Amino acid sequence: MAASGPEDTSRTTLLRRLLSRRGWSGRPSLRVTKTTRTDRLNLTVASAHADDVRVAVERWLLSRGIRTVVAVEDAGNGKSRLSAKFSDDDLRLDLTDDAVQADLQAVLRTATEG
Repeated sequence: MAASGPEDTSRTTLLRRLLSRRGWSGRPSLRVTKTTRTDRLNLTVASAHADDVRVAVERWLLSRGIRTVVAVEDAGNGKSRLSAKFSDDDLRLDLTDDAVQADLQAVLRTATEG
């Protein structure tokens, strides 16, 4: 015996919802793909200069419009590893550019000598 009334309507609605979630509704499903890109800056410096270099690099990045935290971790043998991670929300910094590299080297030199 076929069901009729409110029970039949709720079954059909549930079935349609299940089929539409799987993309079987007869309509093409809209899919959005988000691609993210993450860049990193990794530096290894003497542990004695790690805090000075961290502050100098954070200031240098901030002067270029990039707000990020530079993390410091022990690399052993009297060295520390500094790392900064840039997300899609940050401005792009082309670390392969000669002018950017020269500017960063000057910042590092000043931080380690002073």
